[in-house]
Amino acid sequence: MMKKLAITYAAVALIANLPTMVSATPVLDQKQETSNAGIAFWQDMPVAQTFKPSITGQLVQLDLGLVWSTQVSDRTAHITITEWVESSPGTALWQVDVTSGTIVDFSAQNISLVAEETYAIVASRETQSFGEGDQDIILLRFKSEDPYDRGALYHKSNGEWSEFQVSQVYCDAVFATWMEQTVIPAPGAVLLGSIGVGLVGWLRRRRTL
Repeated sequence: MMKKLAITYAAVALIANLPTMVSATPVLDQKQETSNAGIAFWQDMPVAQTFKPSITGQLVQLDLGLVWSTQVSDRTAHITITEWVESSPGTALWQVDVTSGTIVDFSAQNISLVAEETYAIVASRETQSFGEGDQDIILLRFKSEDPYDRGALYHKSNGEWSEFQVSQVYCDAVFATWMEQTVIPAPGAVLLGSIGVGLVGWLRRRRTL
């Protein structure tokens, strides 16, 4: 009877600790969905949208307001998630090359973000700046009037990063981040799970004696 109770208790303890072993469902964290214009980006003129996640976890998907012109020859856009240090991109966490669409899949990259830290979505290309009349462009849609208050749209010009403005008004790119939240067990769950594992081990030792 005592053994059955101990095994039952151990099973309950292990089940109570399961949240640390189950992957969380992706949730929409940050977003800016409106636009009234688009900005082209190039190798020597990249753009960056900064953001602050509200939860700690893994970035699994990025929705980005990319638009390819019908005459674009080089369709590759480099999308990089970076840290943001002193008003410019810092350490690159991961880069994905996109050739169409607006969804960037980061689910296999294990990109860990910390709540309330500032990060950047950097868009660039191998192609240099276009000439007059050139239609070989990829645009990042944005909205003026500064609609997103947890970041801003930046661009690089003459080697310097600065906030992008239209008529002296700050702007934000169209984007959305999807996160899998890191599940941190309560201290009680950890203790209960440890006791359960210990009881299972004790019962096994008794059976071998």
